[in-house]
Amino acid sequence: MPLPPAPPPGGKKRPSSSDEGPAKTKPARNPVERGIVWGVIALLVIAGGMAVISDRGARRHYEASVENIRNAMRTADEARREVPVTELDGLVSGNPTREESEKGGITSRKLIWTSLVRSYDATVQWDETGSLMNFFTGKETE
Repeated sequence: MPLPPAPPPGGKKRPSSSDEGPAKTKPARNPVERGIVWGVIALLVIAGGMAVISDRGARRHYEASVENIRNAMRTADEARREVPVTELDGLVSGNPTREESEKGGITSRKLIWTSLVRSYDATVQWDETGSLMNFFTGKETE
């Protein structure tokens, strides 16, 4: 009488033809469900891309404005002249929100560049003569 075959290395039993049952298959996904899932994924990717693009634009305008105002004030200091507030709009890049307040003869204008995820702000102050006095950059806020 012949001996049964030896088990393979590792001790696992070899499948025999009698061990194999009918092949199990996963049911196909409903095409509507698949379309909804891929639609939601596409919307999330598009929304994320829009947030990145929006933030990049707001930050670019903020940084350009900060650089323009600082350069104008530095150049004016070197030339021993004042920067008139009438030049401010020409130095600002983009279309920030403007909030203006006055206290003790000093006028402050806060410029706010807003994206979908953050806002960037800077404040400019001038006196009664209309000459820029101070310039503060705000911290980006989430």
